[in-house]
Parts: sequence; C-alpha cells; structure tokens
Amino acid sequence: MSTGIIDQAMNYIADHCEMKTLLWTNPTGTASIGAFDANFPASVSLSQFDEIEICMAPYASSGNCLVYRMDATENATGLLIGFSTALFAFRRYTLKSDKVSFNNSEYTGSYGSQTTTANSGFCVPYKIYGVTLA
Repeated sequence: MSTGIIDQAMNYIADHCEMKTLLWTNPTGTASIGAFDANFPASVSLSQFDEIEICMAPYASSGNCLVYRMDATENATGLLIGFSTALFAFRRYTLKSDKVSFNNSEYTGSYGSQTTTANSGFCVPYKIYGVTLA
C-alpha cells in the first residue's frame, strides 16, 4: 500500500470528523424533571460550537434515547418530541449563550387533541453535547 493512499485516507478522515464535548448531564438520570436550565460549565459558551446535540428519553426512566441536533444559534427555540400509540408529548427548549432552558413537558391524551397537560415525565433530556465540525 502506498503512502499516497494512506495520506488520502487520513485527510478524508480529518475533513469528515467531528468533536463532541459533554456540556451537561442530568443529575437525576432519566427521572421525571420539570422546567429547568441546563447550565454549561463556566468556561464554555454556545459560540464555541457549530451544533448542539440533546439526548433525551421519550418518557422517564425508559432507557431509550432519541438524539436531537441543531445549529448552535443563540436564542433558537425548538421542541423535543416523543410519542407512543396513546399520546404525543413535547418539551420546548431555548438555546442561550451559557445554557439550554427547558420548559415542563406537555402531552395530549390522544392524537388530534388540542388540549395539552403538563407532565414532567416526558421528553426528559439527560445529556447535552457541543459539536465542533471539521
């Protein structure tokens, strides 16, 4: 194998990799949690990253993981979404320079329902990463 091929392979890997930095871990694991702020470490700012990745459990203590990725843009808002055959759940979030702010989760008892009920046991964030793209 020639070094040219090895160099090409190494350059490809370097150009297509990403670095993830753990910014926050839920101290309650995937247990129910209401509205809260997930504060980043003191020396870290949202502007240091290209993307933010949120790992969440669709419902408390489920052991399942859904991953949401978004551009690291201050004041951006979005929804974490979880659902089952019986309900649709969501949790709103806002990206800040030094944290992600989460509202309490809400759910509907049936598809098509316009009524939501607050419940801290759905869409439980448990890890947040800052992602730097190559």
